[in-house]
Amino acid sequence: MNFLNVGPWEVTVILIITLLLVGPRRMVELARTFGRATSQLRQLSNEFTATIQAELLATEREARQALENIIEDESAPKAG
Repeated sequence: MNFLNVGPWEVTVILIITLLLVGPRRMVELARTFGRATSQLRQLSNEFTATIQAELLATEREARQALENIIEDESAPKAG
């Protein structure tokens, strides 16, 4: 496990210090809050990624259409 560049030993030390500072009851509340925040952050990240991908796809489609139009214009027989 290497979440946010924090290894297993660092996590263990952080948990022990937190347990000593806030106590077991408050520790459960903090863990719940941290879990919710992590979940919301993950959801926000997924939404952001999906939005960026959709925008890139739309831009790619527009660019392809413009390129196809240019190719059609160049390959069309010219009058005169």
